[in-house]
Amino acid sequence: MEAFSLHTTIINNPYDDEYSAGSPERLISLQSFITVDKWPKPRCFELSRFLVTQSDVISFLCALPKSIRFIKLSMLKFLDEGGDWHGLLKEMRTMIRENTLWAVRDGRSQPAISIGLKLQNPQIGRAVWLEKQVQEYLYGEGQNPFFERTPLDIPWRIGTQRDAFEPSFERPNVPGGEFENMGIYDKNWEYNASDPQY
Repeated sequence: MEAFSLHTTIINNPYDDEYSAGSPERLISLQSFITVDKWPKPRCFELSRFLVTQSDVISFLCALPKSIRFIKLSMLKFLDEGGDWHGLLKEMRTMIRENTLWAVRDGRSQPAISIGLKLQNPQIGRAVWLEKQVQEYLYGEGQNPFFERTPLDIPWRIGTQRDAFEPSFERPNVPGGEFENMGIYDKNWEYNASDPQY
């Protein structure tokens, strides 16, 4: 097997609470049910909509074999006091530089990391994807794309908006009011006075 993708059916807010990441009883160690030691040559791994801790994600990444080339982590919910996106990337960067994560790899064999986040105004199927900024931070001299004070959030103009149901959809991650100035129009913005939702 070369590719593994695992998603739960949680839509936007895992465990139905925006401000709490759930109880430790709901946490399941990734290595307890994803048997990477039995996969000789996986290249792609994707994990979406899981309750996690930073330390468990790091342990899992360390266990992935050298064949791995692409890792996608999206809509993960960190357990209370269990870390965050800013801390995860910071720890990964330190370990890469210390050769304790993906040791002794040249530039061609370093895995590409993609991080998917919900939009500030959530829409089913749409997410903000961070790729370039993550690579520049982990493997170069770029800045951590996540705020230090609010470590689960990113500033505007970081990442790209994509739609899982519309492969051609791609937008810069900017406030909605800026799309018109950029010549970008979305049919979903149309106002219909007869529509009950208005």
